Amino acid sequence: MVVPITYHHDPIPNDFDEESLPRKRNAGSWTCAVILSDDPSYPAGGYRIVIGTDELVRGTEVSIKSMSS
Repeated sequence: MVVPITYHHDPIPNDFDEESLPRKRNAGSWTCAVILSDDPSYPAGGYRIVIGTDELVRGTEVSIKSMSS
């Protein structure tokens, strides 16, 4: 489980054409803090990872407040 912290825009290429299609949905990435993990490669407790927005939006949103009850 991660908490998104900072959003990073994808760089715009020099040859960007406003008319070009298809456009990428959910561009960019997020720096996230790992708060729950069963993978030893990604320990909880402040470990930071970068996750693409397209991958993050496929996840399930959970309220941390509701988990502590």
